[in-house]
Amino acid sequence: LNDTWVWNGEAWSQLHPTSAPPGRTAASVAYDAVTEQIVLFGGINTSGLPLNDTWTWDGTNWTQQHPTISPPARAEASMAYDASRQRIVLFGGEIVGSGHATPTVNDTWTWDGTNWTQQHPTISPPARTQASMAYDASHQQVLLFGGFGISGLANDTWIWDGSVWSELQPAVVPPVRSQASMVYDAAMKQVVLFAGAANFLNGELSDTWLWNGTVWTHYPTQKSPKGLYTVAAYDAMHRVIVAYVVYIANKVVSNGGTWLWDGKTWTLHE
Repeated sequence: LNDTWVWNGEAWSQLHPTSAPPGRTAASVAYDAVTEQIVLFGGINTSGLPLNDTWTWDGTNWTQQHPTISPPARAEASMAYDASRQRIVLFGGEIVGSGHATPTVNDTWTWDGTNWTQQHPTISPPARTQASMAYDASHQQVLLFGGFGISGLANDTWIWDGSVWSELQPAVVPPVRSQASMVYDAAMKQVVLFAGAANFLNGELSDTWLWNGTVWTHYPTQKSPKGLYTVAAYDAMHRVIVAYVVYIANKVVSNGGTWLWDGKTWTLHE
């Protein structure tokens, strides 16, 4: 698909921009606070081939950017905005398209609003795809968790400080997973990790974990999002995380599947 939708706190509305990226899956998206635009990179096209195009959304229209250098075409890479360095950070993904794409990579790239620049840290997380990544504003670092790599599913925790990746060793960690959502909750000043898959194709998870910069804490909830492909973002105006469950129990969710996190409770919006 290549349709565009916006959430106003109560309902979804479809927009009809004059231009839009071609239909795709497994693209990477992050908000660039400097340019006040959403940035989309790559994914897999309708022929199953990986892409390396860059598009920006200004609230009205999509515009394709033409940087002099771009990361190699890939899908399911991790991407987050690093507010301390005012750069979008892209990590890993898979280079070859069509389903079980290989190989996975562990390169790091940054977007400055105009061009992509490859970074060359001395240490990087092992190559992987479908990892979770978010900017931890309280500690001014990008956090990366889990994903699917050469050795299978992972549950390692890494941070990016703008120059190097460092692996952390918290005493308690969430179970291994891929395709999980991870969002910084600005109101509660903590990173929230939830949903994802316990194996490559199924095994949907519904647990919620909180990161305070040092330790992971499992947060028990009566209800929570559960899905293989759950996309999420922080709604600063309403001070909630908005999560949209795309795929669950071997079928595409057709009834909306929109969940809200207020820092204590998940609520299915109906």
